[in-house]
Amino acid sequence: MARAQLVNHGSIAVNDNLTRFSCLNGALTANATEANIEIPVREAGAFSNLYVFVSANTATVTSTVTLRKDLVDTALTLNIGANLTGVFENTTNSVSFAATTRAAYEITVPTEAGTNTLTITIIGVNFLSDTSGNTVSFMNTTGGVNFSVASVTRYLRFGGFISLATAEANNQFRIRNAGTTSDFSVYVSANARTTNTVFTTRKNAADGGQTVTFGNVETGWKEATGTDSLIAGDDYNFNGVSGTGIEIMTIQTVSVMYVSTNSIFPMFIGGGLDQAFNVTNYKGLGGNTNNSTTTENNAEVLVRFTFTVKELSAYASSNTITTSASTIRLRDNNVDGNLNLSYAAAETGLKVDSVNTDVLTTGVDTASIQIITPNTSGTLTLQWIGVWGEVVAAGGGVLGDSTQFLMLLGVGT
Repeated sequence: MARAQLVNHGSIAVNDNLTRFSCLNGALTANATEANIEIPVREAGAFSNLYVFVSANTATVTSTVTLRKDLVDTALTLNIGANLTGVFENTTNSVSFAATTRAAYEITVPTEAGTNTLTITIIGVNFLSDTSGNTVSFMNTTGGVNFSVASVTRYLRFGGFISLATAEANNQFRIRNAGTTSDFSVYVSANARTTNTVFTTRKNAADGGQTVTFGNVETGWKEATGTDSLIAGDDYNFNGVSGTGIEIMTIQTVSVMYVSTNSIFPMFIGGGLDQAFNVTNYKGLGGNTNNSTTTENNAEVLVRFTFTVKELSAYASSNTITTSASTIRLRDNNVDGNLNLSYAAAETGLKVDSVNTDVLTTGVDTASIQIITPNTSGTLTLQWIGVWGEVVAAGGGVLGDSTQFLMLLGVGT
């Protein structure tokens, strides 16, 4: 068994007298309806190490962030006191989940006089499978989008808010190590369409092994029964194909479970990043990028297991910065790491750093991704950024309870 860490980076502001819900990864949201953003947990295991970063807080009451199981509070909760900001952690409690449950975060700010707001930029949690040898994580996208065009194919990515794109290449994540996905699931909250809408996983620009179909006005969760085997070099995403008619279907969350037998798990963010020249932005190690931040602390996560990070990768779909290079790097405790990529003037496409590595130490190191565009002109458009990591035993070799993971930061439209 090996742990996986789920991280959601973005920015959500919750006013007093409100309860809002957010997904475990994919996109940091403040949804009023919990069912819209739950993800299925289809392998038994335990969640632990709930982590939250509060960037601003004008609430003079005690707010709470809680992991929820099947619409019920669990013991994995955090209390955020009046006007307090910074890091909050629950390193004491662990909550078991069966293979038939669903999970979400709940953020509650009690009522007080006036209008006061709690702002969160990072939520994270660890998951440990009960199955020996399995490392389990969850790849999803959420946020709610209407699908109402007749007889078209639209491509969706894992990570960030749901997009329905016409270009598949911009929504594909490049896999850098082996794993298997299963339990492909789609949640539809409303559906006036009278013809079939079909959602399918995609591998290397061809249909994968998992499909769900929503027929005449069907809503709710639908889950596939197949699997997809992934190896290094595969491109992975999913699509939606509509039938005739222009009635509206509202897609809330799409999810797939990722299982590795050699201690690998994926982390990724998606959203939309067209970074202008002369800007330094920071990204968390999961979630969405629609709320890019120039403040590094707002994007950092404090790691809770020691691992080596390698294989920094990125895909640029457009680059109109024509005079100087742009840089992408891992940051460790507000200091440049070894892993780095450089996009020369006007350069696009896939880039990988397969030479350098960095080590992040449990309970000590905070990590983020930094993107720097030069002081010239133009815009760099990034679709995703990723790294891989592993825990190595003393004296070399991979631990029996080791952890490798892929962080994919999808940042295009």
